[in-house]
Amino acid sequence: MFVEVARARCPDARFSVGDLQEVLPFEADSFDAVIFSNSLQFVGKPIDAMREAARALRSGGRVAIAVFDRPERCDGAKPLGAILSLLPAPPPGAPGPFALSNAQTLEKLVLDAGLRFEGIHSVDTPWRYPDREIALRAFMSAGPSHRALELAGAKKLRDVLDASIAPFRQADGSYRMNNVFLVAVGRKT
Repeated sequence: MFVEVARARCPDARFSVGDLQEVLPFEADSFDAVIFSNSLQFVGKPIDAMREAARALRSGGRVAIAVFDRPERCDGAKPLGAILSLLPAPPPGAPGPFALSNAQTLEKLVLDAGLRFEGIHSVDTPWRYPDREIALRAFMSAGPSHRALELAGAKKLRDVLDASIAPFRQADGSYRMNNVFLVAVGRKT
């Protein structure tokens, strides 16, 4: 679904759909940068995805990994938890949305992929929504919401999301969630 929206908005761009931990349809040494934006923590084997990214990078190219910091530093954990409450329990050992939420794990992941570790930054990433409907639409479009819609239906998903975002309503009717993301950077030598 998301790729169709992207294609409609950027008809001249090239889009490829694949599994991050499989061999990507790109030649080795093809890219100056690879960015994992709030995605790597959702794959079963993040190291496989990182090694594939390293393969696709040119010498001197960088990879950036942006993931949630710990749940207590991310208000977005509340609506995410509401969505996940409607899904079947993950299999034992599944990484989960906060599996990479610490500096040591990210550094090890970069190094294990054969990249030079260049550091980690904490980035304040507030999510602002002008009203309840926009906030609900945003969370209902998140990847896990598609499965929750199939299993529980739109009304149930809206209800649990509505309850989860209620504490973040501002006096003017807008919603604000404070989040911190960790951004790790590695370089191919």
